[in-house]
Amino acid sequence: MNMSVAQPRTSTGAPVINFDAKGLSALTGAENLYSLIETFRGAERAIIAADDAFDKIKATLPKAERPRVFGGTTAASTLSMDGRAPITMPASDWYYYSRESIERDFDIKAKDADTDEGREALASKRAELLAELGKQEKAIAKAVPKALRDAERKRLEAHYAFTLAERAIVKLKPANVTEAVALLQYAGSEGRFAEFTADERDLRKIMRNVAATIQSAA
Repeated sequence: MNMSVAQPRTSTGAPVINFDAKGLSALTGAENLYSLIETFRGAERAIIAADDAFDKIKATLPKAERPRVFGGTTAASTLSMDGRAPITMPASDWYYYSRESIERDFDIKAKDADTDEGREALASKRAELLAELGKQEKAIAKAVPKALRDAERKRLEAHYAFTLAERAIVKLKPANVTEAVALLQYAGSEGRFAEFTADERDLRKIMRNVAATIQSAA
């Protein structure tokens, strides 16, 4: 099958693209593959820088607190073993450390409740504990230094920009056969900057877009 190449028109072969040397800079289109790759690389560099900055700030801070909601007191008990003196286990307080642990515990207790009054009491206690946990979470978040909050925000922004750049490459419809070949080469190349294909669905989409471009030029 003979294929005509839109840009350049002098070759129908499969050129080897040197991405680092801006081998795609002559491609047509408002948003060509080279510009998308550069955007993607910039987004990845931004993630690395944001992660490093966050880690450096966090390393200077004490270990972050976590919510600690009083759940009750375990009664004292005595453990007896043959041939040994009894061991007394003193009473001890226990705590909930997450919203999930409260909800899971009270879901189990609700199943065992056999009266409406019992279920209502459990619902009331559950709401009380969740409110206390929420209060502690807000206090903990407020205590986080502004520098760390800013660093975390930049991390999130960098990851979001990276995802957008990744999706733009996956969704790109090559402007011509040269760009289609380059896209396949980039998607199949090895190295850190080729990791934009998150799963097989993305790779299949790239292949469909490439096939459509080649078919239209045939």
